[in-house]
Order: sequence, then structure tokens, then C-alpha cells
Amino acid sequence: YALRLELPQIAPDLPAVWGIGDPLELRAHVTTHAGEVAGGIAVRFQAGKADTETETTDPAGFATVVCTFSELASIEIGCQLNEPGSTPPVPPIQLRIVDYRQEIVRLFNDFLGRHRSSARLGPGATPRDAEAVLVNKALVSDQAALDVLVSAFEEADYSEHTISRAQFERAWRAWRRLTATPPSAPPPPAQPSEAGVNPETARGKNRSRV
Repeated sequence: YALRLELPQIAPDLPAVWGIGDPLELRAHVTTHAGEVAGGIAVRFQAGKADTETETTDPAGFATVVCTFSELASIEIGCQLNEPGSTPPVPPIQLRIVDYRQEIVRLFNDFLGRHRSSARLGPGATPRDAEAVLVNKALVSDQAALDVLVSAFEEADYSEHTISRAQFERAWRAWRRLTATPPSAPPPPAQPSEAGVNPETARGKNRSRV
């Protein structure tokens, strides 16, 4: 058999990142070596250190499980056929479990860090001050993307409501339009003892400056 693992909720142009508390669909597809779909095949899924789950492929050859993650972490997602030695496991997908609010703030700070010295931003500059300077000095050409990223940062950093997956996706795509290189390395995942901290209340109360 041939085995493929997919994360259908994560678009191909986006990084392998998923939010705490959001259900994530893991989908395996099994075919014969002749390319025919294989129904009734047991597939075992693994998500980080969580217990494995086994599902049987449907008539179209698909098996699906849904996982929800409660801690910030970097994990491996994998699957294999439930018959030992029948087919090698697929290469695992490296997945980061994140808080979308923190990710948007990180993307904005990463972008701003690339231009801080050339823009000569003062210590009291606001995000909109930074946007105006970057545009006026022609340091960025895609003003629409910059406005999306600044707006996303303001909502993530200043608001108290939940930040959604859709908001993260818009911010990431805007960031991607503004820079062609990866962001700086993310902070290490939180230890289990930190996982219960509510990011809505743990954030600083005075973050109106960049």
C-alpha cells in the first residue's frame, strides 16, 4: 500500500502552525501500489506524546481523526498502517502549537526589527508611527500588506477578545508579502507548568509602543 498524511485545514502556502484549543483534522489516504483506493485498512495516528488513535479507511481510502492541543509545543504528527511491516510510516509532519495572539505579535516584531535601524524609530513610536515612517521613507512598497499587519498587531496586542485562526492567516500572508525570508526563530515552547497561563491576562498592560 501507499500511505499519505494530510492536514487539510492548513493551506499549502501556510506554515505548519496550529492554535491551542482548535480541533485539528489529521487525514490519511491509503491506495494500492496500482493507485486504487483502499478501503477497510486500519491506520494508526500519532500526535506528539498523545495516545495513538486508530481509524479504518472509508471506501474512498480516507481515515480521519481530530486532535485538540492544550499546550504550547513543537510536536510530530505521523501515521502508519496498523499491520506491522506492511508499509513504512510516512515521514512525520513537524507542527508548532501556538497562541495566535503571540504569533501575530511575533511576526510584527520580527518585521519591525528588520527595519528599525534604517527607519530610526524612536523609543516612543507607536505602530502607526512606524507604518508612516516606513511608507514615507519608501522602505516598504506594499502599503496594503503593511496596513494589514499593523492592524493585526494592534488587535492582537491591545484587545481582550479571542484571536482567530483567520486573523493569524491574514497576518502571516501580509508578513510574507513584506519579506521573503523566514522570521527569526520562535521562542522555545512553554514548559507544562506554563501551559495553564491565560495569554489574555498574562500579557503586559502597557504595550502601546514599539
